[in-house]
Amino acid sequence: MKKIILFIFISALLVSCNKTTTDKKFKVISDGAKGSHVNLYTSSNDGMKMYLEKKFKKDMLSKYNIELDVKNMSYEAVKETLDLYSKEGVVDGDIDLLVLNRDEFEDMLSNDYFYKDINKDMSNYNEYINALDKDFSMTKDFKDRVIAIPFYRKQLVFLYDDDILETAPKDIDGFLEFVKENKNKFTFPNPLKNRNGMRFVEYVIFNKLNKEDLDSLRVETDKEKIKLLLKPAMDYLKELDDYILKNDDRYYDTIEDINKLFKESEIYFNFTNEFSEVLDDKEERYPFNTKTFMMGKTGVETYYLLVPNTARNKGGAFVLINDLIGHTVQAEMVKDLRLKILPILDINLLDSEKKSHFKYNDKFVPINEFIKNREFEFSVSTRDSIKGVFEEMLEEKKKELEEKDEEKEKVENNNG
Repeated sequence: MKKIILFIFISALLVSCNKTTTDKKFKVISDGAKGSHVNLYTSSNDGMKMYLEKKFKKDMLSKYNIELDVKNMSYEAVKETLDLYSKEGVVDGDIDLLVLNRDEFEDMLSNDYFYKDINKDMSNYNEYINALDKDFSMTKDFKDRVIAIPFYRKQLVFLYDDDILETAPKDIDGFLEFVKENKNKFTFPNPLKNRNGMRFVEYVIFNKLNKEDLDSLRVETDKEKIKLLLKPAMDYLKELDDYILKNDDRYYDTIEDINKLFKESEIYFNFTNEFSEVLDDKEERYPFNTKTFMMGKTGVETYYLLVPNTARNKGGAFVLINDLIGHTVQAEMVKDLRLKILPILDINLLDSEKKSHFKYNDKFVPINEFIKNREFEFSVSTRDSIKGVFEEMLEEKKKELEEKDEEKEKVENNNG
């Protein structure tokens, strides 16, 4: 017993020492960055950009005397710029800090553009981040060095109108039964043309495949093996297809089409990966008493912070990242409904007082439900493979229906 107590005491002491050392190193970095200027580039022009260039910019100037400029640049232009910097050996490039979504980050992984061990001396990374999360594991290079810091997440959530339905389905099979009993009261946009439509297909995959097959799907490249792995999900979607609302026998093209149908009570369910727009619904896209619900695992889209090797002000960028992933800023961003995000930090690492800052309106699924039901989105290449199999399933179904119609016509002709 004494040995166990001694071990716990030594472990706690080591954690405390490591935290103190990291805090001291970070203070040296933040002191050195005072009075400097940081250029942050993002390809988006949404609420997050507005938050960064107003509230966060003001706070960083007050707290660290760091001047922040938030600039728009398309992903293609960013990639071209970093490639040019790399080829010309630039050491004082204009891009100090980047915000990239998962697809963009994945596309750049093969290039040696970014600073390694970016997390090493960040106190908030060590205090609030669960490095075992899947979207953290993909931030390492082949030498296990962290080259990106996850910034925030967006996760698919389902919607229903509380004025029409008393309760919502609890799982994917219960959902299918509900849709079968209420034909034409659900639909989703064409997955071959619309990312939101594809997110619904991914939801089905996450909940119809077992963990082993899901893990295999993420790395499999053989077309026939992928098709075999996806069979339970495609069988589900094939059955569901008979009961969903369509536009002249075709899928609707956009999520705006679906929002309109939901608003007018033509369908009973909807979904979004920007959950807080249910409250911040200035455009009145949804019915007034719309509520969110979960029915199994849904996809998480992660956004990342990266510092190029060629950045002029790496120290200033590190200081900003450390604040952006800290408890105070993450809670502030979650409360700002315009941002429509979920936090990147691990809620379970917070004390009860800090956890209380992450409670949502009762229209929202509790944050722990999001965490419990999250599954990280597929890579671009895997999504392309899924699209191919989904398209094949639709073609096979179309052929089956045509054959049935031909058979029916033959029978009618013979009887005639």
